[in-house]
Amino acid sequence: DMEPMKDLLQIVKQVKPHAIIGTSTAAGVFTEQIVREMAFLNDRPIIFPLSNPTSKAECTAEQAYKWTN
Repeated sequence: DMEPMKDLLQIVKQVKPHAIIGTSTAAGVFTEQIVREMAFLNDRPIIFPLSNPTSKAECTAEQAYKWTN
C-alpha cells in the first residue's frame, strides 16, 4: 500500500516538475523552501501563482523572483 503524498515539498522533490501552477487560493502554499527547490531542480523554473484575489495567491511575484534569483 502506497500512502498518497500530501506534502508539496515532498512531491516537488519526488516528481521534479518543471512547473508548478497555483489555483488553490491557499495563500502562501508556495513556500520559500518549495520555490528554492524548484530553482535547484530547474535553470528556469515555471512558477505560476494564479489564484485571485492576490491576497490568496500561492506566493507573490516578488517572492518567486527573489527566491529563484
